[in-house]
Amino acid sequence: MQSQAPIKRQVVGFIRQQFKLTELRACRVLRFWRSTQRLYRNGSGEEKDLALGLALISA
Repeated sequence: MQSQAPIKRQVVGFIRQQFKLTELRACRVLRFWRSTQRLYRNGSGEEKDLALGLALISA
């Protein structure tokens, strides 16, 4: 069974546009978890470098 998250993102986007709602409000109206709107991706190289630098400083 395929994930419905991409479809839910489209629906939330449409509702947000049509009614000028925030993501939170649109998700509440549709009774979707807001996490369906989040596209998790690996951090950029710059973010990884920053995290590494902070780790070195704090050690």
